[in-house]
Amino acid sequence: MDAAATVAETRAYGDKTPKVMMYIEVNDTNPLNTMLYRMNGEPFIDITTIFAANIRANGSEPALWLNDNVTQLLIPSPATSTTTGHYKYVQPIRQDGGKVLLTILGDHQGVGVANLTAANQAKFAKILTWAVEEYGLDGIDFDDEWSKYGENPNFPTSVPGSFNGLIAHLRDSLDAHFPNDHKLITAYHYNDATNLSSAAVGDMDFAWTVGFGPYLYTSPSSPWTNAKWSAQMPNMNQTYNAITLNQIKTRSAQSKNDGMGAIAGYDMRVHTERDPLPALQKIGEGAFNGTVTRSGSAYTKDWTAGAGTLITYDDVQ
Repeated sequence: MDAAATVAETRAYGDKTPKVMMYIEVNDTNPLNTMLYRMNGEPFIDITTIFAANIRANGSEPALWLNDNVTQLLIPSPATSTTTGHYKYVQPIRQDGGKVLLTILGDHQGVGVANLTAANQAKFAKILTWAVEEYGLDGIDFDDEWSKYGENPNFPTSVPGSFNGLIAHLRDSLDAHFPNDHKLITAYHYNDATNLSSAAVGDMDFAWTVGFGPYLYTSPSSPWTNAKWSAQMPNMNQTYNAITLNQIKTRSAQSKNDGMGAIAGYDMRVHTERDPLPALQKIGEGAFNGTVTRSGSAYTKDWTAGAGTLITYDDVQ
């Protein structure tokens, strides 16, 4: 396993509520751009979420698929390198005080978080724990989309309690492997994530409300609580006018006043393509009465995508 998994907890992450999370579409965007944004000299974006890896079928078992871009971001090349892969694109964010999560998304193969048998729940949790350790990550995010349940004869259409069981196995596995470093488990509150039990939610850290836009504000439904919820999610790949920017500020103040645990944003781009600074500034003003600044040059997509990587249960034994 990789020694890069050990990075000290930082004051920047630990002291700020609500946390600010940004989904990064890494097929197009370098995740290091989240480090450019500061408030009071500290990282403004607390959680950078790599969107996305996939759950795939390996016969009748689940496997982890890193597409060609995610492979470049996570896997050093050559294997002995300490300047490529996660060393280059993940560890600088963590060393700067942020957390980095890997989103697990369905991949049109008839397998997902909602149709894993008990044995497969345990196996996939082990694969994900291995990935967190191997690539020096801070946890796993789930997005139950595009799984195409019922279209693979090697998997049942659904398994009652599948996602709950996966969360339980993953929490136990992460806690056992990282006894002194709490790893995050989060989810986009969509599809089977809306059926998670009180026990599963107790093992998780945050859920992000469904939908995008400056006006969106959704309170959590039981068993979720405000402290584990993001009620808003502006689309960061959009230019906002003065009216909608003010709405982002209003909603961010509401998140702070309501004790929401997080404020999420989707598809934050390189600022030379679609500048997220105005929206981030309104989040900072509304939630923290602070000023968000940007310093440094944009991080471009400076890798060439090649082959993807399939990680099976046998690979992590």
